[in-house]
Amino acid sequence: MKKFKIKLKNNGKMKFSLIIIFTMALFIIPNVFIGTQKNIKISDEENFINKVYLPPTPKYSSVYYEDTTGDANGVYVDGNYAYIAAGSSGLAVIDISDPTNPGTPIYENTTGTAEDIYVSGNYAYIADGTSGLAVIDISNPVSPGTPIYEDTDGYGYDIYVSGDYAYLADFDLGLAIMDISDPTNPDLPVHEDTSGSATGVYVDGDYAYVADAGSGLAVINISNPNSPEAVIYEDTTGSAIGVYVDGNYAYLADSSSGLAVIDISEPTNPETPVYEASNYDTYDVCVDGDYAYVASGESGLAVFNISDPTNPVTPLYEETSGNANSVFISGNYAFVADGESGLAVIDISNPINPETPIFEDTDDAAFGLCLRGDYAYVSSGNAGLAVIDISNPNDPDLLGYVDTDGRQRDVYVSGDYAYVADFDQGLVVIDISDPTNPGPLAYITGPLGHDANGICISGDYAYVAAGSSGLAIYDISNPISIGGPLYQDTSAYSGDVYISGDYAYVADYNSLAIIDISNPTSPGTPIYEPVTGAARGVYVSGDYAYVGCSDSGLAVIDISNPTNPGTPVYEPVTDYARRVYVSGDYAYIASSYDGLAVFDISDPTDPETPIYENTSNEAFDVEVKGDYAYVADGGAGLAVIKIRNRVDMIDPIITAATSDFSVDLGYTGVNISWTATDTNPDTYTIQLEGTGTVVSPTLWSSGTAVTYDVPDGLTAGEYNYTISFSDDADNLATDTITMTVVEPGGGIPFSNFFIVFLIIGIISLVIVQKRKKSNSI
Repeated sequence: MKKFKIKLKNNGKMKFSLIIIFTMALFIIPNVFIGTQKNIKISDEENFINKVYLPPTPKYSSVYYEDTTGDANGVYVDGNYAYIAAGSSGLAVIDISDPTNPGTPIYENTTGTAEDIYVSGNYAYIADGTSGLAVIDISNPVSPGTPIYEDTDGYGYDIYVSGDYAYLADFDLGLAIMDISDPTNPDLPVHEDTSGSATGVYVDGDYAYVADAGSGLAVINISNPNSPEAVIYEDTTGSAIGVYVDGNYAYLADSSSGLAVIDISEPTNPETPVYEASNYDTYDVCVDGDYAYVASGESGLAVFNISDPTNPVTPLYEETSGNANSVFISGNYAFVADGESGLAVIDISNPINPETPIFEDTDDAAFGLCLRGDYAYVSSGNAGLAVIDISNPNDPDLLGYVDTDGRQRDVYVSGDYAYVADFDQGLVVIDISDPTNPGPLAYITGPLGHDANGICISGDYAYVAAGSSGLAIYDISNPISIGGPLYQDTSAYSGDVYISGDYAYVADYNSLAIIDISNPTSPGTPIYEPVTGAARGVYVSGDYAYVGCSDSGLAVIDISNPTNPGTPVYEPVTDYARRVYVSGDYAYIASSYDGLAVFDISDPTDPETPIYENTSNEAFDVEVKGDYAYVADGGAGLAVIKIRNRVDMIDPIITAATSDFSVDLGYTGVNISWTATDTNPDTYTIQLEGTGTVVSPTLWSSGTAVTYDVPDGLTAGEYNYTISFSDDADNLATDTITMTVVEPGGGIPFSNFFIVFLIIGIISLVIVQKRKKSNSI
């Protein structure tokens, strides 16, 4: 009995031991075999196989909203105010002196549905649906006047104002043209019917370009606005809704076909469109430099690179919360009429310190300039008019001259003609219908006893700053047959002129002279605001006139009431201020031997100290287009200076990287690498999980591999290396590579010894059991 109990006890111990051994085998052995997989070393060729990366989605920039009570259908920016065509709420006026924090809207209701808006001088002109044209006095933007109407019998959908005429896209009735020389009493419309439905209009020179829905682009000669000529068409594959003209190209928001681009270098024979699709139907387009900004409905703002208009690039998007209907570009911001979300303000560029100029020399001193499309027209003293191709601003190309026998001082381009203030030769007109082959002279007034210094064109009239003769006004309704001028004398010596609405603003040496030109054939008596220093240039934006005043620098004058201008506020320059140009929140002055002076005028009543970019000669004139300032730089010719960068919405793209890999313990000479691309690369960092930064911020180059040498002697385990590429706009791209260090592949590893031990243990127990059984028999 005792022996039997002992046997049971021994059998129990045996079973218990077997259970433990088999349990260890079940749970440990599989893991050991899994662990032994790490002993397999990947060949060097396999280690560095590139990963596959998909293009990133665009990164959003900053968007700021101000809701309106009606749907925002159209937008126009003038000075510190955005004017919104707010559907059933009529006109909405929003203070954008701080674009990142737009003010509460002020409304003036209209009887129709406000679809679009255009601001000229002291009036807002509204395409008001069934009410046709609505005209509202905005001389005091915070208290707009009661609308005045002119019915057009159609449906006012879009509007453009040029000189004394308003051009209305009147839907089923085509183009409606109204004389608004007296804005308080617009004339009856003259219609030119189109075969489609007129939904957009843009006027350039002698032609109106109409987005005509199913008929595509309609081109109408309006050299005589009271008798427009027959329509010429170029069909598009979508439904043309909005149109913008820049240089030799018409850009159409072509609904389902996205952006359509049409060469109109011969307006009477437009070429076949080229297209670039959008994610959603397109409704409006605005061009600024090398970019077309398109209101793309539910997709928000679509941005197309059109540096080559014949091959627009796939757009980037800035999503908005509403339905983007219309877009207007001013300085560093895009202002979007965003349907039910009201006004959306979007950062599109960042001001930078002006970069080193790029020059294109001219045969004589460059005194004045005018930019149109891909061309700069430079008045080059005794050498005549120089035409420079600026399609690539970093490599301007002089195409040729047209000599005028005078000493050119300024130029203004309208339609197919360049109008030159030719000092002692008066007003000269040059045919530039083919900018690559300018000329011949179309008309020259000849010496008229005054110095033609500056010129500005509005509608059918050219306004010339005529030195001691004051302001000279020419009727240019027929550019090749211009009559003698009318004069309005000024008290001193006029050097420059700017037209805004019903007023001419003249830089008149010791003052700013303001002249009522609501009737150009009978200009009013000048009103003066004295300035210190000699007034050499003038530019008007919103409620302010910006005057370049020789030794006094920039003078800012409140002209919200042109009949009673405010006292000037000054910000000096270190040299001699000449002409001035305003773009968004910045004023640019040609500052003689200091070159370009840039002033922050976000608060016009307190302009900031300028920053400078020196040019090699004497800066006389300046104009801004897109990301560049163009300076007429005396003996150095044309100077091109980059003044801002477009907002970068794309993360760097990692195009190649080492794949995850394993190495044996005791490895040496291992490295890992990444390659990334970006337009504006900045720095990269590398971090090791659990350790921290192993490579501090280091500059990188687009398309050049970044290689990291892994330290020798790391112990067995996994090591995760993460790289972060950043660009100038703080966009990021990251990637992680895992390196696994395993024990050497030679000999029997410890895990295998453990397996052998388990097997030997099991066999030993079986043998012992058998012996005990045989002994018990």
